[in-house]
Amino acid sequence: MASRGDYRITMSRPEIAIRLPIGEDGDLSTWAEMTSRAHQGYDAADEDVARFAEAILAAARDSSKREVAMAYLLPDEVAPVEMARIEVVDVNPDETVPVVTLDWLEQVYSVPGVELVSPVHVWRGELPAGPAVRVARQVLTDVDEFGDGMLVHSVVYAVRPPATDFAVVLSVTWSAVLLAEELLEMSDALAQTLQVLPTR
Repeated sequence: MASRGDYRITMSRPEIAIRLPIGEDGDLSTWAEMTSRAHQGYDAADEDVARFAEAILAAARDSSKREVAMAYLLPDEVAPVEMARIEVVDVNPDETVPVVTLDWLEQVYSVPGVELVSPVHVWRGELPAGPAVRVARQVLTDVDEFGDGMLVHSVVYAVRPPATDFAVVLSVTWSAVLLAEELLEMSDALAQTLQVLPTR
């Protein structure tokens, strides 16, 4: 759960997902090591624990840059690595965008930014939290001089909760190509649990 002004944002999460400490001050290395050890088991090799702890810290730093309301790391069930990232952010109107609309949100999240591997897939409909647009993309990142790169899947659900002037955006990104369909199904299920509720 995250509080945003007069509203709170809630969402279910996968059981194995690790909630990332967003915007927290202080040394988080002890937390990361304990979280890594708990996830991998107390008989795991020290180097695996240390490697996954650093991956958790790096993910927390990365998500904090985007000032998200909530962020989760979905770990690989076998290897000590990140399998997917789940983030929730609120998008508020400002001087440049006085009204946040689904059309504008679709335009923003459909821009590839990097090399597209396949056409962007857009869906409009209703989620429990309100009218929504869903944008799914496959892009190639970190492309080298030979044209090789990492294939990254992302799906974004931008929702306009009724009686508010802001949007809530759930994004899920992953590079586990073999699990693409499973992770897309998980993302769709998460979007169904997203709620924006008044605090009073």
